[in-house]
Amino acid sequence: MAARAPRGQLTTNVGSLERMLRTTGLGSMPDEAPLVFLLRRLAKKLDAGGGTRDEAMYLSALKDARRVLNGAAAPAKPVRVSAAQRKAAAASEVIEQPAIVQPAAPDDLQRFRQEHGIA
Repeated sequence: MAARAPRGQLTTNVGSLERMLRTTGLGSMPDEAPLVFLLRRLAKKLDAGGGTRDEAMYLSALKDARRVLNGAAAPAKPVRVSAAQRKAAAASEVIEQPAIVQPAAPDDLQRFRQEHGIA
């Protein structure tokens, strides 16, 4: 008689995958739906007795899932800046004024005609 796994322990690829998808939230990311579909399909194939090629594809898809999770898991933390630091930064900032455009002189057309030989 085969030894049974302790209660609550997942013994199938599908079960392990579903647990990972719930725990990480990958299953609820709409942009990653194709990857999740592929993972589920490969897990089912492995549970049904898939071969080494299926295992290799499943491992590759899991690596892709880890890359997605590593990129999504670490949002940038806001940097805390004290009031004194904000005040010092504001005082040191150089405020650039927009360039003032001088209005065209009324004789520009006459000068243009003279420069280009237009009568």
